[in-house]
Amino acid sequence: MTPYMIPFLGHTISFVWDAIAFTCSVTKYGNEVVPAQIKLLRSRLFLVQGRKNIQSVWRLSQGSAATPQHNFYLKQIFGMPDKALRLYTADDSGCLDEPRSYSTVKPENRIDHITHKALSRFLSGPGLDPFFDRFTKNMMRNLGSLGIGHEWMRLEDLWALFRSNITSAAIEAMCGSAIMALHPSFADDLWAYDSGIPDLVKGLPRWWVSGSYAKRDHILRSIKSWHAYARKNFDASRIGPDGDWDPIFGSRFIRERQDIFPRMDGMDDDGMAASDLGAIWATNTNAVPAAFWCSLECFSDPSVLQRVRAELSNCTTPAPDGSNDARRHFDIDKLVKNDLLQSIYAESLRLRIAAFIMRSPEREDMKINEWIFPKGEIALVATTPAHMDESVWNTGPRNEHPLHTFWADRFLVYPDDPTSGPTKPAPRKPLVDKKGGESHRPFFTLDGLAGSWIPYGGGFRACPGRTFAKREILMTLAVVVMEFDVEVADEMVLQVDPRQNGLGTHRPKARVPCRIRRRRV
Repeated sequence: MTPYMIPFLGHTISFVWDAIAFTCSVTKYGNEVVPAQIKLLRSRLFLVQGRKNIQSVWRLSQGSAATPQHNFYLKQIFGMPDKALRLYTADDSGCLDEPRSYSTVKPENRIDHITHKALSRFLSGPGLDPFFDRFTKNMMRNLGSLGIGHEWMRLEDLWALFRSNITSAAIEAMCGSAIMALHPSFADDLWAYDSGIPDLVKGLPRWWVSGSYAKRDHILRSIKSWHAYARKNFDASRIGPDGDWDPIFGSRFIRERQDIFPRMDGMDDDGMAASDLGAIWATNTNAVPAAFWCSLECFSDPSVLQRVRAELSNCTTPAPDGSNDARRHFDIDKLVKNDLLQSIYAESLRLRIAAFIMRSPEREDMKINEWIFPKGEIALVATTPAHMDESVWNTGPRNEHPLHTFWADRFLVYPDDPTSGPTKPAPRKPLVDKKGGESHRPFFTLDGLAGSWIPYGGGFRACPGRTFAKREILMTLAVVVMEFDVEVADEMVLQVDPRQNGLGTHRPKARVPCRIRRRRV
Protein backbone atom coordinates (compact mmCIF):
# COMPACT_ATOMS: atom_id res chain seq x y z
CA MET A 1 0.00 0.00 0.00
CA THR A 2 1.35 3.42 -0.98
CA PRO A 3 1.72 5.59 2.17
CA TYR A 4 -0.82 8.34 2.86
CA MET A 5 -1.28 10.96 5.57
CA ILE A 6 -5.02 11.20 6.32
CA PRO A 7 -6.47 7.80 7.35
CA PHE A 8 -10.07 8.22 6.15
CA LEU A 9 -9.30 10.03 2.90
CA GLY A 10 -6.25 7.96 1.98
CA HIS A 11 -5.05 9.06 -1.47
CA THR A 12 -8.40 10.53 -2.52
CA ILE A 13 -7.38 14.19 -2.67
CA SER A 14 -4.16 13.53 -4.61
CA PHE A 15 -5.92 11.19 -7.05
CA VAL A 16 -8.87 13.51 -7.68
CA TRP A 17 -6.65 16.58 -8.01
CA ASP A 18 -4.46 15.11 -10.79
CA ALA A 19 -4.96 11.39 -11.32
CA ILE A 20 -2.42 11.08 -14.14
CA ALA A 21 0.42 12.83 -12.31
CA PHE A 22 -0.38 10.88 -9.14
CA THR A 23 -0.33 7.57 -11.03
CA CYS A 24 3.02 8.38 -12.61
CA SER A 25 4.54 9.20 -9.23
CA VAL A 26 3.30 6.26 -7.14
CA THR A 27 4.09 3.58 -9.74
CA LYS A 28 7.72 4.67 -9.97
CA TYR A 29 10.11 2.70 -7.74
CA GLY A 30 13.69 3.71 -8.43
CA ASN A 31 14.22 3.01 -12.13
CA GLU A 32 11.40 0.49 -12.20
CA VAL A 33 7.70 0.89 -12.95
CA VAL A 34 5.66 -1.28 -10.57
CA PRO A 35 1.99 -1.74 -9.57
CA ALA A 36 0.77 0.28 -6.60
CA GLN A 37 -2.17 -0.11 -4.22
CA ILE A 38 -4.00 3.07 -3.25
CA LYS A 39 -6.89 3.89 -0.90
CA LEU A 40 -9.83 6.03 -2.03
CA LEU A 41 -12.14 6.63 0.93
CA ARG A 42 -13.47 3.15 1.81
CA SER A 43 -12.28 1.40 -1.34
CA ARG A 44 -8.95 0.56 -2.85
CA LEU A 45 -7.52 0.42 -6.37
CA PHE A 46 -4.50 -1.24 -7.89
CA LEU A 47 -2.60 0.94 -10.38
CA VAL A 48 -0.89 -1.22 -12.99
CA GLN A 49 1.93 0.26 -15.07
CA GLY A 50 4.93 -1.09 -16.97
CA ARG A 51 4.54 -2.65 -20.40
CA LYS A 52 5.08 -6.25 -19.27
CA ASN A 53 2.48 -5.86 -16.54
CA ILE A 54 0.03 -4.21 -18.95
CA GLN A 55 0.52 -7.01 -21.48
CA SER A 56 -0.37 -9.49 -18.73
CA VAL A 57 -3.56 -7.55 -17.95
CA TRP A 58 -4.59 -7.71 -21.62
CA ARG A 59 -3.84 -11.45 -21.85
CA LEU A 60 -6.09 -12.08 -18.85
CA SER A 61 -8.90 -9.80 -20.05
CA GLN A 62 -11.28 -12.63 -20.91
CA GLY A 63 -11.26 -13.77 -17.30
CA SER A 64 -11.82 -10.26 -16.01
CA ALA A 65 -14.62 -7.77 -16.35
CA ALA A 66 -14.90 -4.11 -17.24
CA THR A 67 -18.16 -3.97 -15.23
CA PRO A 68 -16.85 -1.55 -12.56
CA GLN A 69 -15.83 0.91 -15.28
CA HIS A 70 -19.12 0.49 -17.15
CA ASN A 71 -21.15 1.00 -13.97
CA PHE A 72 -19.11 4.03 -12.95
CA TYR A 73 -19.56 5.68 -16.34
CA LEU A 74 -23.22 4.76 -16.63
CA LYS A 75 -24.11 6.16 -13.20
CA GLN A 76 -21.76 9.10 -12.72
CA ILE A 77 -21.41 10.33 -16.30
CA PHE A 78 -24.53 9.20 -18.14
CA GLY A 79 -27.03 9.34 -15.27
CA MET A 80 -28.39 5.81 -15.49
CA PRO A 81 -30.96 5.07 -12.74
CA ASP A 82 -30.12 2.40 -10.16
CA LYS A 83 -32.76 -0.11 -11.24
CA ALA A 84 -31.31 -0.25 -14.77
CA LEU A 85 -27.76 -0.23 -13.41
CA ARG A 86 -28.51 -3.40 -11.44
CA LEU A 87 -28.69 -5.25 -14.77
CA TYR A 88 -24.97 -4.67 -15.26
CA THR A 89 -24.08 -5.47 -11.65
CA ALA A 90 -26.04 -8.75 -11.68
CA ASP A 91 -24.80 -9.93 -15.09
CA ASP A 92 -22.04 -12.48 -14.45
CA SER A 93 -22.70 -14.40 -17.68
CA GLY A 94 -19.80 -12.84 -19.62
CA CYS A 95 -19.84 -11.33 -23.08
CA LEU A 96 -19.31 -14.51 -25.13
CA ASP A 97 -22.17 -16.21 -26.99
CA GLU A 98 -22.18 -19.07 -24.49
CA PRO A 99 -22.95 -17.90 -20.93
CA ARG A 100 -20.64 -18.98 -18.13
CA SER A 101 -21.65 -22.28 -16.58
CA TYR A 102 -22.27 -20.85 -13.12
CA SER A 103 -24.43 -17.92 -14.28
CA THR A 104 -28.18 -17.92 -13.68
CA VAL A 105 -28.86 -14.66 -15.54
CA LYS A 106 -31.84 -14.88 -17.88
CA PRO A 107 -30.94 -14.75 -21.61
CA GLU A 108 -32.78 -11.46 -22.11
CA ASN A 109 -30.86 -9.90 -19.20
CA ARG A 110 -27.39 -10.75 -20.54
CA ILE A 111 -26.69 -7.08 -21.09
CA ASP A 112 -22.90 -7.42 -21.30
CA HIS A 113 -23.10 -9.96 -24.11
CA ILE A 114 -25.99 -8.26 -25.91
CA THR A 115 -24.47 -4.77 -25.95
CA HIS A 116 -20.93 -5.96 -26.71
CA LYS A 117 -22.09 -8.06 -29.65
CA ALA A 118 -24.29 -5.25 -31.03
CA LEU A 119 -21.43 -2.75 -30.79
CA SER A 120 -19.05 -5.15 -32.53
CA ARG A 121 -21.52 -5.69 -35.39
CA PHE A 122 -22.06 -1.96 -35.75
CA LEU A 123 -18.49 -0.67 -35.44
CA SER A 124 -16.39 -3.48 -36.90
CA GLY A 125 -18.83 -5.93 -38.52
CA PRO A 126 -21.53 -5.59 -41.20
CA GLY A 127 -22.65 -2.19 -39.89
CA LEU A 128 -19.20 -0.60 -40.33
CA ASP A 129 -19.22 0.21 -44.05
CA PRO A 130 -22.76 1.67 -44.19
CA PHE A 131 -22.12 3.74 -41.04
CA PHE A 132 -18.80 5.04 -42.31
CA ASP A 133 -20.15 5.83 -45.78
CA ARG A 134 -22.99 7.86 -44.25
CA PHE A 135 -20.57 9.68 -41.96
CA THR A 136 -18.31 10.60 -44.88
CA LYS A 137 -21.20 11.85 -46.99
CA ASN A 138 -22.58 13.91 -44.10
CA MET A 139 -19.18 15.31 -43.16
CA MET A 140 -18.39 16.42 -46.73
CA ARG A 141 -21.83 18.00 -47.00
CA ASN A 142 -21.35 19.92 -43.75
CA LEU A 143 -17.89 21.18 -44.62
CA GLY A 144 -18.97 22.02 -48.16
CA SER A 145 -21.84 24.19 -46.93
CA LEU A 146 -19.69 26.39 -44.67
CA GLY A 147 -19.50 30.03 -45.69
CA ILE A 148 -15.76 29.85 -46.32
CA GLY A 149 -14.59 31.14 -49.68
CA HIS A 150 -11.29 31.25 -51.54
CA GLU A 151 -10.13 34.43 -49.80
CA TRP A 152 -8.55 34.45 -46.36
CA MET A 153 -10.98 35.06 -43.50
CA ARG A 154 -10.66 35.02 -39.73
CA LEU A 155 -12.24 32.13 -37.83
CA GLU A 156 -12.67 32.60 -34.10
CA ASP A 157 -12.36 28.92 -33.20
CA LEU A 158 -11.21 26.08 -35.45
CA TRP A 159 -12.08 23.57 -32.72
CA ALA A 160 -15.70 24.77 -32.79
CA LEU A 161 -15.82 24.02 -36.52
CA PHE A 162 -14.82 20.42 -35.82
CA ARG A 163 -17.12 20.10 -32.79
CA SER A 164 -20.19 21.18 -34.69
CA ASN A 165 -19.71 19.77 -38.18
CA ILE A 166 -17.90 16.48 -37.62
CA THR A 167 -20.00 15.59 -34.56
CA SER A 168 -23.33 16.28 -36.29
CA ALA A 169 -22.20 14.17 -39.26
CA ALA A 170 -21.54 11.19 -36.99
CA ILE A 171 -24.73 11.66 -34.97
CA GLU A 172 -26.88 11.74 -38.09
CA ALA A 173 -25.10 8.66 -39.45
CA MET A 174 -25.80 6.79 -36.20
CA CYS A 175 -29.15 8.21 -35.05
CA GLY A 176 -30.83 9.51 -38.20
CA SER A 177 -31.86 13.02 -39.18
CA ALA A 178 -34.91 13.23 -36.88
CA ILE A 179 -32.89 13.84 -33.71
CA MET A 180 -31.16 16.86 -35.26
CA ALA A 181 -34.45 18.14 -36.68
CA LEU A 182 -36.08 17.93 -33.26
CA HIS A 183 -33.05 19.37 -31.47
CA PRO A 184 -30.94 21.46 -33.90
CA SER A 185 -28.38 22.27 -31.20
CA PHE A 186 -27.90 18.62 -30.18
CA ALA A 187 -24.23 18.43 -31.29
CA ASP A 188 -23.38 21.62 -29.40
CA ASP A 189 -25.41 20.38 -26.42
CA LEU A 190 -23.34 17.19 -26.40
CA TRP A 191 -20.11 19.18 -26.06
CA ALA A 192 -21.64 21.47 -23.44
CA TYR A 193 -22.53 18.36 -21.44
CA ASP A 194 -19.02 16.99 -22.05
CA SER A 195 -17.49 20.12 -20.54
CA GLY A 196 -19.21 19.29 -17.24
CA ILE A 197 -18.11 15.66 -17.06
CA PRO A 198 -14.98 16.45 -14.98
CA ASP A 199 -17.41 17.57 -12.25
CA LEU A 200 -19.69 14.56 -12.66
CA VAL A 201 -16.87 12.04 -12.61
CA LYS A 202 -15.68 13.33 -9.23
CA GLY A 203 -19.11 12.55 -7.77
CA LEU A 204 -19.64 16.13 -6.65
CA PRO A 205 -23.17 16.79 -5.33
CA ARG A 206 -25.81 18.37 -7.55
CA TRP A 207 -26.08 21.51 -5.41
CA TRP A 208 -22.35 22.13 -5.79
CA VAL A 209 -22.08 21.72 -9.61
CA SER A 210 -25.70 22.28 -10.60
CA GLY A 211 -24.71 23.56 -14.05
CA SER A 212 -23.00 20.29 -15.00
CA TYR A 213 -26.01 18.25 -13.89
CA ALA A 214 -28.36 20.62 -15.74
CA LYS A 215 -26.44 20.05 -19.00
CA ARG A 216 -26.73 16.29 -18.54
CA ASP A 217 -30.43 16.54 -17.69
CA HIS A 218 -31.01 18.62 -20.81
CA ILE A 219 -29.38 16.20 -23.23
CA LEU A 220 -31.10 13.21 -21.61
CA ARG A 221 -34.46 14.94 -22.10
CA SER A 222 -33.59 15.51 -25.75
CA ILE A 223 -32.78 11.81 -26.24
CA LYS A 224 -35.99 10.74 -24.48
CA SER A 225 -38.10 13.05 -26.63
CA TRP A 226 -36.39 11.70 -29.78
CA HIS A 227 -37.06 8.12 -28.62
CA ALA A 228 -40.76 8.94 -28.07
CA TYR A 229 -41.05 10.65 -31.46
CA ALA A 230 -39.24 7.80 -33.22
CA ARG A 231 -41.41 5.06 -31.70
CA LYS A 232 -44.50 6.93 -32.88
CA ASN A 233 -43.27 7.81 -36.37
CA PHE A 234 -40.96 4.98 -37.43
CA ASP A 235 -41.85 3.51 -40.80
CA ALA A 236 -39.97 0.37 -41.86
CA SER A 237 -40.57 1.20 -45.52
CA ARG A 238 -38.19 4.15 -45.14
CA ILE A 239 -35.20 1.94 -44.36
CA GLY A 240 -32.65 2.57 -47.11
CA PRO A 241 -31.43 0.10 -49.73
CA ASP A 242 -28.46 -0.85 -47.53
CA GLY A 243 -30.94 -2.27 -45.00
CA ASP A 244 -29.31 -0.25 -42.25
CA TRP A 245 -30.32 3.41 -42.11
CA ASP A 246 -33.64 5.16 -41.74
CA PRO A 247 -34.20 8.87 -41.01
CA ILE A 248 -36.10 8.30 -37.73
CA PHE A 249 -34.01 5.90 -35.64
CA GLY A 250 -30.94 6.04 -37.84
CA SER A 251 -28.92 2.84 -37.85
CA ARG A 252 -29.98 -0.74 -37.35
CA PHE A 253 -27.85 -0.59 -34.19
CA ILE A 254 -30.21 1.95 -32.61
CA ARG A 255 -33.36 0.14 -33.78
CA GLU A 256 -32.18 -3.13 -32.26
CA ARG A 257 -31.60 -1.44 -28.89
CA GLN A 258 -35.16 -0.14 -28.98
CA ASP A 259 -36.35 -3.70 -29.49
CA ILE A 260 -34.08 -5.45 -26.96
CA PHE A 261 -33.86 -3.07 -24.00
CA PRO A 262 -37.59 -3.02 -23.10
CA ARG A 263 -37.44 -6.79 -22.54
CA MET A 264 -34.82 -6.40 -19.81
CA ASP A 265 -35.80 -6.28 -16.14
CA GLY A 266 -35.50 -2.75 -14.82
CA MET A 267 -34.63 -1.06 -18.12
CA ASP A 268 -37.04 1.85 -18.65
CA ASP A 269 -37.06 5.02 -20.76
CA ASP A 270 -34.55 6.73 -18.47
CA GLY A 271 -32.18 3.79 -18.64
CA MET A 272 -32.44 3.60 -22.43
CA ALA A 273 -31.75 7.32 -22.77
CA ALA A 274 -28.66 7.02 -20.55
CA SER A 275 -27.43 4.03 -22.56
CA ASP A 276 -27.85 5.84 -25.89
CA LEU A 277 -26.15 8.92 -24.44
CA GLY A 278 -23.20 6.68 -23.63
CA ALA A 279 -23.07 5.33 -27.19
CA ILE A 280 -23.33 8.80 -28.75
CA TRP A 281 -20.76 10.30 -26.37
CA ALA A 282 -18.24 7.49 -26.86
CA THR A 283 -18.55 7.61 -30.65
CA ASN A 284 -17.79 11.34 -30.82
CA THR A 285 -15.81 12.68 -27.91
CA ASN A 286 -12.61 10.77 -28.60
CA ALA A 287 -12.48 10.54 -32.39
CA VAL A 288 -13.53 14.14 -33.14
CA PRO A 289 -10.81 15.80 -31.03
CA ALA A 290 -8.29 13.23 -32.34
CA ALA A 291 -9.15 14.27 -35.91
CA PHE A 292 -8.77 17.90 -34.85
CA TRP A 293 -5.30 17.33 -33.37
CA CYS A 294 -4.14 15.40 -36.46
CA SER A 295 -5.29 18.22 -38.73
CA LEU A 296 -3.89 20.98 -36.51
CA GLU A 297 -0.47 19.34 -36.32
CA CYS A 298 -0.35 19.22 -40.12
CA PHE A 299 -1.38 22.87 -40.50
CA SER A 300 1.20 23.86 -37.85
CA ASP A 301 4.14 22.41 -39.80
CA PRO A 302 4.40 23.39 -43.51
CA SER A 303 6.81 20.57 -44.31
CA VAL A 304 4.48 17.95 -42.81
CA LEU A 305 1.50 19.51 -44.58
CA GLN A 306 3.29 19.35 -47.93
CA ARG A 307 4.16 15.67 -47.42
CA VAL A 308 0.61 14.82 -46.29
CA ARG A 309 -0.96 16.50 -49.30
CA ALA A 310 1.41 14.66 -51.62
CA GLU A 311 0.39 11.35 -50.04
CA LEU A 312 -3.30 12.23 -50.18
CA SER A 313 -3.08 13.01 -53.88
CA ASN A 314 -2.40 9.29 -54.36
CA CYS A 315 -5.41 8.26 -52.27
CA THR A 316 -8.18 9.86 -54.31
CA THR A 317 -11.07 8.03 -55.97
CA PRO A 318 -13.95 9.07 -58.26
CA ALA A 319 -17.14 10.32 -56.64
CA PRO A 320 -18.92 7.25 -55.21
CA ASP A 321 -22.20 7.95 -57.03
CA GLY A 322 -20.52 8.41 -60.42
CA SER A 323 -21.47 12.11 -60.54
CA ASN A 324 -19.30 14.97 -61.76
CA ASP A 325 -18.76 16.18 -58.20
CA ALA A 326 -15.58 18.27 -58.38
CA ARG A 327 -14.70 17.78 -54.71
CA ARG A 328 -11.92 15.38 -53.80
CA HIS A 329 -13.02 11.94 -52.68
CA PHE A 330 -10.73 9.47 -50.96
CA ASP A 331 -10.30 5.71 -50.95
CA ILE A 332 -10.51 4.74 -47.30
CA ASP A 333 -8.58 1.51 -47.87
CA LYS A 334 -5.64 3.57 -49.13
CA LEU A 335 -5.90 6.07 -46.29
CA VAL A 336 -5.80 3.48 -43.49
CA LYS A 337 -2.78 1.76 -45.09
CA ASN A 338 -0.77 4.90 -45.88
CA ASP A 339 2.41 4.89 -43.80
CA LEU A 340 2.76 8.63 -43.13
CA LEU A 341 -0.93 9.09 -42.32
CA GLN A 342 -0.86 6.15 -39.93
CA SER A 343 2.19 7.56 -38.19
CA ILE A 344 0.48 10.94 -37.71
CA TYR A 345 -2.64 9.16 -36.44
CA ALA A 346 -0.72 6.96 -33.99
CA GLU A 347 1.43 9.84 -32.74
CA SER A 348 -1.61 12.05 -32.14
CA LEU A 349 -3.25 9.32 -30.04
CA ARG A 350 -0.02 8.69 -28.14
CA LEU A 351 0.34 12.37 -27.30
CA ARG A 352 -3.28 13.44 -26.83
CA ILE A 353 -5.03 10.55 -25.10
CA ALA A 354 -5.08 10.39 -21.31
CA ALA A 355 -7.41 7.60 -20.27
CA PHE A 356 -7.86 5.04 -17.50
CA ILE A 357 -8.81 1.45 -18.34
CA MET A 358 -10.33 -0.77 -15.63
CA ARG A 359 -10.19 -4.52 -15.28
CA SER A 360 -11.54 -6.63 -12.41
CA PRO A 361 -10.81 -10.36 -11.95
CA GLU A 362 -14.20 -12.03 -11.53
CA ARG A 363 -13.81 -15.61 -10.28
CA GLU A 364 -10.23 -15.95 -9.07
CA ASP A 365 -7.19 -13.88 -8.22
CA MET A 366 -5.30 -12.46 -11.19
CA LYS A 367 -1.55 -13.09 -11.32
CA ILE A 368 0.42 -10.43 -13.18
CA ASN A 369 4.04 -11.53 -13.25
CA GLU A 370 5.04 -11.63 -9.56
CA TRP A 371 2.02 -9.61 -8.41
CA ILE A 372 -1.29 -11.01 -7.20
CA PHE A 373 -4.53 -9.00 -7.62
CA PRO A 374 -7.47 -10.30 -5.54
CA LYS A 375 -10.69 -11.22 -7.32
CA GLY A 376 -13.31 -8.51 -7.24
CA GLU A 377 -10.74 -5.75 -6.87
CA ILE A 378 -10.15 -3.10 -9.54
CA ALA A 379 -6.93 -2.87 -11.54
CA LEU A 380 -6.48 0.49 -13.28
CA VAL A 381 -4.19 1.06 -16.28
CA ALA A 382 -3.34 4.63 -17.33
CA THR A 383 -2.37 5.39 -20.92
CA THR A 384 -0.18 8.45 -20.22
CA PRO A 385 2.66 6.76 -18.28
CA ALA A 386 2.83 4.09 -21.00
CA HIS A 387 2.81 6.68 -23.79
CA MET A 388 5.51 8.76 -22.08
CA ASP A 389 7.87 5.94 -21.04
CA GLU A 390 11.34 7.15 -21.98
CA SER A 391 12.78 3.65 -21.61
CA VAL A 392 10.63 2.49 -24.54
CA TRP A 393 10.03 5.33 -26.97
CA ASN A 394 12.43 6.71 -29.55
CA THR A 395 13.12 10.43 -29.19
CA GLY A 396 15.66 10.75 -32.03
CA PRO A 397 19.44 10.23 -32.00
CA ARG A 398 20.01 13.58 -30.25
CA ASN A 399 16.79 13.58 -28.24
CA GLU A 400 15.46 16.24 -30.62
CA HIS A 401 11.92 14.79 -30.48
CA PRO A 402 11.03 14.55 -26.76
CA LEU A 403 7.90 12.65 -25.86
CA HIS A 404 5.88 15.72 -24.88
CA THR A 405 6.15 16.97 -28.49
CA PHE A 406 4.53 15.80 -31.73
CA TRP A 407 6.81 14.01 -34.21
CA ALA A 408 5.08 12.99 -37.43
CA ASP A 409 7.72 10.34 -38.19
CA ARG A 410 7.88 8.69 -34.77
CA PHE A 411 6.15 5.51 -35.99
CA LEU A 412 8.05 5.29 -39.30
CA VAL A 413 11.00 3.00 -39.92
CA TYR A 414 13.47 4.25 -42.51
CA PRO A 415 15.33 1.11 -43.63
CA ASP A 416 18.58 3.02 -44.17
CA ASP A 417 18.37 4.71 -40.75
CA PRO A 418 18.93 2.41 -37.76
CA THR A 419 17.92 5.22 -35.39
CA SER A 420 14.37 5.42 -36.81
CA GLY A 421 11.21 3.70 -35.63
CA PRO A 422 8.98 4.16 -32.58
CA THR A 423 11.11 2.27 -30.04
CA LYS A 424 14.61 2.88 -28.78
CA PRO A 425 17.02 2.01 -31.62
CA ALA A 426 18.17 -1.59 -31.83
CA PRO A 427 20.35 -3.35 -34.40
CA ARG A 428 18.36 -4.83 -37.28
CA LYS A 429 18.99 -6.69 -40.50
CA PRO A 430 18.55 -4.95 -43.89
CA LEU A 431 14.88 -4.92 -44.84
CA VAL A 432 13.86 -6.62 -48.06
CA ASP A 433 10.93 -5.59 -50.23
CA LYS A 434 8.49 -7.99 -51.91
CA LYS A 435 10.58 -8.09 -55.11
CA GLY A 436 13.60 -9.37 -53.24
CA GLY A 437 15.65 -6.19 -53.15
CA GLU A 438 16.44 -4.04 -50.17
CA SER A 439 13.56 -1.72 -49.27
CA HIS A 440 14.28 2.00 -48.95
CA ARG A 441 10.75 3.30 -48.48
CA PRO A 442 9.79 4.23 -44.91
CA PHE A 443 7.03 2.12 -43.41
CA PHE A 444 4.69 2.38 -40.44
CA THR A 445 5.02 -0.06 -37.57
CA LEU A 446 3.72 -0.78 -34.08
CA ASP A 447 6.25 -3.57 -33.54
CA GLY A 448 7.68 -3.59 -30.04
CA LEU A 449 4.88 -1.44 -28.61
CA ALA A 450 2.65 -4.07 -26.98
CA GLY A 451 1.72 -2.61 -23.62
CA SER A 452 3.21 0.77 -24.58
CA TRP A 453 0.82 2.14 -27.25
CA ILE A 454 -2.59 1.57 -25.67
CA PRO A 455 -5.07 4.28 -26.76
CA TYR A 456 -7.81 1.65 -27.16
CA GLY A 457 -6.92 -0.55 -24.23
CA GLY A 458 -6.09 -4.11 -25.21
CA GLY A 459 -6.96 -7.77 -25.12
CA PHE A 460 -10.44 -9.20 -25.36
CA ARG A 461 -11.99 -6.01 -23.93
CA ALA A 462 -10.25 -3.57 -26.28
CA CYS A 463 -12.40 -0.71 -27.57
CA PRO A 464 -14.85 -2.14 -30.14
CA GLY A 465 -14.96 1.19 -31.98
CA ARG A 466 -11.28 1.38 -32.87
CA THR A 467 -11.75 0.38 -36.53
CA PHE A 468 -14.39 3.02 -37.17
CA ALA A 469 -12.46 5.61 -35.17
CA LYS A 470 -9.35 5.18 -37.31
CA ARG A 471 -11.42 5.54 -40.47
CA GLU A 472 -13.23 8.60 -39.15
CA ILE A 473 -10.02 10.32 -38.01
CA LEU A 474 -8.11 9.72 -41.25
CA MET A 475 -11.01 10.60 -43.56
CA THR A 476 -11.62 13.83 -41.65
CA LEU A 477 -7.92 14.66 -41.81
CA ALA A 478 -7.85 13.99 -45.56
CA VAL A 479 -10.89 16.12 -46.36
CA VAL A 480 -9.92 19.04 -44.12
CA VAL A 481 -6.28 19.42 -45.18
CA MET A 482 -7.13 19.06 -48.88
CA GLU A 483 -10.19 21.32 -48.72
CA PHE A 484 -8.78 24.19 -46.65
CA ASP A 485 -5.69 26.28 -45.99
CA VAL A 486 -5.39 27.16 -42.29
CA GLU A 487 -2.97 29.44 -40.48
CA VAL A 488 -3.13 29.05 -36.72
CA ALA A 489 -2.85 32.34 -34.89
CA ASP A 490 -1.06 31.25 -31.72
CA GLU A 491 0.97 28.16 -30.85
CA MET A 492 -0.39 28.34 -27.31
CA VAL A 493 -3.66 26.91 -28.59
CA LEU A 494 -1.92 23.53 -28.80
CA GLN A 495 -2.21 23.28 -25.02
CA VAL A 496 -4.76 20.74 -23.79
CA ASP A 497 -7.44 21.06 -21.14
CA PRO A 498 -6.06 19.33 -18.00
CA ARG A 499 -9.59 18.93 -16.57
CA GLN A 500 -10.14 16.08 -19.04
CA ASN A 501 -7.21 14.00 -17.73
CA GLY A 502 -8.24 10.36 -17.50
CA LEU A 503 -11.34 10.76 -19.70
CA GLY A 504 -9.91 10.01 -23.15
CA THR A 505 -8.74 12.35 -25.89
CA HIS A 506 -7.80 15.81 -24.65
CA ARG A 507 -9.77 18.84 -25.78
CA PRO A 508 -8.01 22.17 -26.52
CA LYS A 509 -7.60 24.35 -23.45
CA ALA A 510 -9.00 27.45 -25.17
CA ARG A 511 -10.39 28.68 -28.45
CA VAL A 512 -8.24 28.10 -31.52
CA PRO A 513 -8.34 31.30 -33.63
CA CYS A 514 -7.03 31.01 -37.16
CA ARG A 515 -7.13 32.32 -40.71
CA ILE A 516 -8.83 29.99 -43.15
CA ARG A 517 -9.68 29.78 -46.83
CA ARG A 518 -11.05 27.15 -49.16
CA ARG A 519 -8.51 25.73 -51.58
CA ARG A 520 -9.24 25.68 -55.29
CA VAL A 521 -9.72 22.19 -56.68
